[in-house]
Amino acid sequence: MSTAELGMTCASTSFECVRRMRASEYRFPLRPAAAAGAGTSGRRTFSLMLELDSIDSDQLEVVQPFAVALRGDTDGDNFVAKFSDANISASGDSFPEAIGNLVDLIETKFLHFSELPLTQLGTEPRRQLAILRQFFRTP
Repeated sequence: MSTAELGMTCASTSFECVRRMRASEYRFPLRPAAAAGAGTSGRRTFSLMLELDSIDSDQLEVVQPFAVALRGDTDGDNFVAKFSDANISASGDSFPEAIGNLVDLIETKFLHFSELPLTQLGTEPRRQLAILRQFFRTP
């Protein structure tokens, strides 16, 4: 599925990696936000899942597709992309920017954690690196 079919523009580099979306995980229509904090009262959120099988990176390649949860609000000012398996998320001013930021963060964590001896990593970074190695490798 192309980004145009998703109704999104591809101004940033990493969003062109979207190849397919699992229809069973696509949730619509819009539903109210669960928490009504300061400034969020009455805001409506939406979410969907994408499965990415490639990323725009010279330093990492995908070895198996990974799921990214996207969440946004109807005001268009809060977009989050999350790779739940590794507990890594990033935000942006649009879905493409949030996905691009997520890919950058995944790349940074993978490369940084890989440079260090496992004994220097805490429990969560060790777990994240193990998960990232299941989905990514250096070319």
